[in-house]
Amino acid sequence: MICVGIDVAKDKHDCFILNSEGEVLADVFTIPNNLEGFNCLLQKIQSCFTLHDKVEVGLEATGHYGYNILGFLLDNGLPTYVLNPLHTNLYRKSLTLRKTKTVPAKSLELRHTIRLIRELDAEIKEIEKAIQNIMDDLHSPITTIPGIGTRMGAMILAEVGDFSRFDSPDKVLAYAGLSPSTYQSGQLTNCYAHMEKRGSRYLRFAIFNATKFVCLWDPTFSA
Repeated sequence: MICVGIDVAKDKHDCFILNSEGEVLADVFTIPNNLEGFNCLLQKIQSCFTLHDKVEVGLEATGHYGYNILGFLLDNGLPTYVLNPLHTNLYRKSLTLRKTKTVPAKSLELRHTIRLIRELDAEIKEIEKAIQNIMDDLHSPITTIPGIGTRMGAMILAEVGDFSRFDSPDKVLAYAGLSPSTYQSGQLTNCYAHMEKRGSRYLRFAIFNATKFVCLWDPTFSA
């Protein structure tokens, strides 16, 4: 087993590679938080293992700073895990301090979790504000439909793109994988067809969920 540890930061990441026997394969080295740095890390990892080795990568949960490198490593087929730094710190301490008190540890973990939630809430608000600004610039009539809000409307527009690419609503449904499937065997044709579930799963999710609210608020759409 080859283990890769990554200490995530805003502009750079510190990395360390060792095997399951504790042998250091690559002492601490730093890469920039960009594609060039990620490729450098990948080459370093590849130089440390053979075809018979398993590789696992661990990086600490530090909000959005680790999203890019996490996606890069997963896209390149490396099993990668986001670790709560509190857990790794407590494990490290437990190697020498066997009697870690439960109450202070749980209290610290709770405070850390609350801090992470607040960080994610701040990121969500920032993203939602950016989506709102884009929708304001587009002036799309989609949000005038009762039951379709900014987020759901933005998801539909982002996935469909230019509506003129589709000749009919049925083709939009087919693109979303919402068209009913057809089962026919001899003289039997199914009466309760299921959705195809092909195409854009994000568009399918948006239309399916928006439909529930649209039908609730507008009798015309419900009919």
